[in-house]
Amino acid sequence: MNLFAERNSRIDSENAFKVGPHIVRVEQLNGEVIKLNLGEPRFCSPQPY
Repeated sequence: MNLFAERNSRIDSENAFKVGPHIVRVEQLNGEVIKLNLGEPRFCSPQPY
């Protein structure tokens, strides 16, 4: 029995860093971004449906 779902094997640990440039670009275009990719947010994330 696997401890984690098979889809977890497709997660690359560097993906959190890959979205950084996209976040910066959206912010430069005056977009609001709620950053949940690294660290701890300064607020609670929404509950799932």
